[in-house]
Amino acid sequence: MPTVPFILPPLGLTTEQAEVVRWLRSEGEQVQEGEPVIEVETDKAVVEVEAPAAGVLQRLVVGAGERVRPGDVLAELGVDAETAAHWLSLGQPGLNPTAAPGGPTSFQGAGTARAAAPAGLVPPVQPQGPAEGSRLRASPAARRLARAHGLPLTAVQGSGPQGRIQLRDVERVIQAAGQPPHDGDLPLVAGQPLPPLRQALVQTLTASARIPQFWIEQAVDCTRLLAGLDELRERWPELPWSVNDLLIKAVACALQVQPRLNCLYRPAPAQTADKAGADLLASPAGRLQPADGVHVGLVVAVADGVVVPVLRAADRLPLPQLAERRAALVQRARTGKLARGEWTGAAVSISNLGATGPDRFQALVLPEQTAMLAVGRIRPVPVVGPDGRVTSQPQMTLTLTVDHRVADGMEAAAFLRSLVEVLVNPAPLWAT
Repeated sequence: MPTVPFILPPLGLTTEQAEVVRWLRSEGEQVQEGEPVIEVETDKAVVEVEAPAAGVLQRLVVGAGERVRPGDVLAELGVDAETAAHWLSLGQPGLNPTAAPGGPTSFQGAGTARAAAPAGLVPPVQPQGPAEGSRLRASPAARRLARAHGLPLTAVQGSGPQGRIQLRDVERVIQAAGQPPHDGDLPLVAGQPLPPLRQALVQTLTASARIPQFWIEQAVDCTRLLAGLDELRERWPELPWSVNDLLIKAVACALQVQPRLNCLYRPAPAQTADKAGADLLASPAGRLQPADGVHVGLVVAVADGVVVPVLRAADRLPLPQLAERRAALVQRARTGKLARGEWTGAAVSISNLGATGPDRFQALVLPEQTAMLAVGRIRPVPVVGPDGRVTSQPQMTLTLTVDHRVADGMEAAAFLRSLVEVLVNPAPLWAT
C-alpha cells in the first residue's frame, strides 16, 4: 500500500511549535479524511489535527509529550493508489509509493518536513502516565492556575488521558487547601522566563508594530444602544447579554456595507518570514484577499496575556444565538480549549476594556487581520441640545486602527461612519 506523510499543518502565524498530547487513533486503524486523529497543545489551546486523507495509520512517528513544528511528520498514512497519485500530482510531500510497509522510507519534496526515523528509533506512544523525570503534561489553563497559586504540578494527580493534568485537577487541590481557585494576574519573579502565552504575545505584538497602520476615532451616542440591551435582557433573561454582542453584530453589519475592510493583506509567497514579522512589511508583490466570510474577533484577557477568539459568520447569526456563542467562545478561550478554527479568519477584531476601562485607547492591528476596534467605557457626557439646554448623554469613543496596506483614510472613515450609524440606531440589529 502506498504511503503519504501525515504532516502537522500551520497552526497560526505565530505558532512555531506544539506538544503532542495524545493520539486519538492507534497504528493499524482506518481513518477518514477530516477525522480528528491527534491532539497537540499550542500556546493558545489544545488543537485536534485532522487526517489529510482517508487511509490506514501505518506508523506513528511521534509520541505524547514530544515537541513538533508545522511541517513535521506525525505519522505515515497508508492510502490507495488513486489517493497517492492525486497527492503527488498536487505537489504535496509524499513518501516513496513503492516502499514496503514498515521498511525504509524516503520523502519526495517534503520541504520543511523532517524525515521519518527508522522503525526501531520511533518512540512508542505510551499508554500510561509520564515516566519519572519526564515533563508533566498539563492543559494551558491548568498550568496558569497552578502558577497563580504557586502550586507545583508534581503535587497534582492528573485525571486526563495518559495522566494529563486538567483544570479540574488543579482546582480540586486548591480547594482542598482552602484557597479560592482564581485565575488572575500572576506575580512577577525576577529572572523568571516569560510564560509561553506571554512569549507568543510578545512575538505577535512585535509583528503588529511593524504593520503600517493609522488610527481614527469617533464618539457614539449610546442612548438607544443601552435601551436596546435592556430590552434584550428582558426578552431573553436566560442569555448572558453583553454590549460586546451588539458591537460584534454592528461590526458585521458595517463590513457588509464597507467590504474593503473585510479584505486581508497577504505577502507574496516568495517572501520569507522572520521571527520579528518581517514578512508583514509592505511589498509591491503582496495581494489583497477577501475574507471567506464576515468573521469578527474579540480580545479576551487571560492570565499571562490575551487571546482573540473569532465569531464566525457573525452577519448570519441572530442576536440571541450570537450572544450564546460569544459566551461559550469566551469561556473556551479562558480555559485554553479553543478549537483550531476558532482564532483565525477575522479581518476585524474588537478590544473592549469594559466599564472600568479608559475613556479611549489605541490598539494594534493583529497580524493576518486588517483592523482593530478599541472601545472606551460608556460614560455620561454633557451635550448642548438644539434649544441650548445642556443634558447628559451616554457616550463611548471608538478608535479604529487600520492596516494602511489594505485601506486608506477615506475607506476607514466610511466603515467607521457605517458602524456608528448602526450603533446610534440599532433597531436593524434586532431583525438580523
